[in-house]
Amino acid sequence: MKTKLIINKPNWRNRTLFIGDNLDVMRKMPDNSVDTIVTDPPYNTGTNRQSLSGTNYHDNWKMSDIRKGELIEISELNPDAFQIIMAAECSHGKKMKAYLIMMGIRLIEMKRILKPTGSIWIQCDDYAHAYLKALMDAIFGKNNFRNAITWKRTDANNAVTKKFGKIKDTILFYAMSDKSTWNQPRGPLSQKQLERIGKFQTYRPKNKKNICFIPFRRS
Repeated sequence: MKTKLIINKPNWRNRTLFIGDNLDVMRKMPDNSVDTIVTDPPYNTGTNRQSLSGTNYHDNWKMSDIRKGELIEISELNPDAFQIIMAAECSHGKKMKAYLIMMGIRLIEMKRILKPTGSIWIQCDDYAHAYLKALMDAIFGKNNFRNAITWKRTDANNAVTKKFGKIKDTILFYAMSDKSTWNQPRGPLSQKQLERIGKFQTYRPKNKKNICFIPFRRS
């Protein structure tokens, strides 16, 4: 017997802007009510940073920043995520532990409010990429991982020594399930692709939805 998917209606209006801690906002949202989550959270750089709009935000995490009981809550809701956080403390210290507790409790809420057809996209950089990937595998399931998308945000520069400059961020993309919505992106073909296709014979099937290019020998 197939289990019927329960999709709940949002209890907020579309295009609503919430100001404040997103954890408090999400906890008032019903289960399975959000289609897509796209977020650019703190990166755990160890400094307080400024956004492009000029807003200062906290990005230097300590255990004193964490609400009492959040780690215990994670251990009860998702024991695997708890183990990832404790392992991160062993390899990277308490600041990474604090950061992952902050992220973990919110990722658990994000999973709760996402529809079975939904997806989540989280931007990060090399400071915490590996730890966030492991944490999201534990929360969303490693089989629901789809891509680690590289976004080149700047050109190479000579402002660093003894290593390559940081020029990219990563977007971790997870689906909620095999039923998640996916619209295949398409774009114009490059000149090189068009020249390559010129060596193939075009075949258009009856349904006219797809075009196949079948290689053949020219006389």
